[in-house]
Amino acid sequence: LIESTYYCEDYCSLTEGCESSYCKENGVCFGLYYDDATTCYQPGDGSGNCDDTTLSPVMCEDIPPVTTTASTTTMWTCSDVCDSLVSCQESPSGSYCKTWISPPVCFGIVVKPDGTLCYEGVDEGCEGEPYECDSETITESSTEASTDDPADVPTEGPTEAPDVPTEAPTQSPTE
Repeated sequence: LIESTYYCEDYCSLTEGCESSYCKENGVCFGLYYDDATTCYQPGDGSGNCDDTTLSPVMCEDIPPVTTTASTTTMWTCSDVCDSLVSCQESPSGSYCKTWISPPVCFGIVVKPDGTLCYEGVDEGCEGEPYECDSETITESSTEASTDDPADVPTEGPTEAPDVPTEAPTQSPTE
C-alpha cells in the first residue's frame, strides 16, 4: 500500500491550493475531492465549493491523469518529495536539488511514465524522467541575509558542472 500514497501527492501537486496530502487509514487522500473534471483541496480552498459532504473523495489508489511532469503550479522541495517516499526517507543519501545542472533536478527522485514518483537505485523498476526542483528557493534563501552590494557577495559552490555522475547510484546502499 506504500505506492498508493504517491497518488495522493501527485493529485495534490495537480490541485490548486493543495500543500500536502497523504493516504489516510480509510483509503482516501487527505483533503482531496473530485469536483467535476478536476480535483479540489478542502483545507486550502477559499471558494467554499470544495464540500466534503457533497463531493466524492479521491481514493489513494486512484491514478491521477498523466502529465509530462509531476510538478505544475506547486513546486515541492526535494526534501518534501523525499519525505513522501519511504525508500528515500530511509536512504542514507536522501535527496537535494542539483542546481548546477539545467534544468535543476532532485537527486535520486524519478517521475515514472504513469506519473508516480520513485527513488532511483532503491525502488524496483524506477525509470522515467528526473523530478525537476525549484532552484528559486535556494537562491532566495542564500541571498536574503545579505544586505551588501551584490558584487561583494562571494559565490559559493561549483560554477561549472562537477566531474561527478549526475545520476543516482544504481547500486544498493552497503549498509
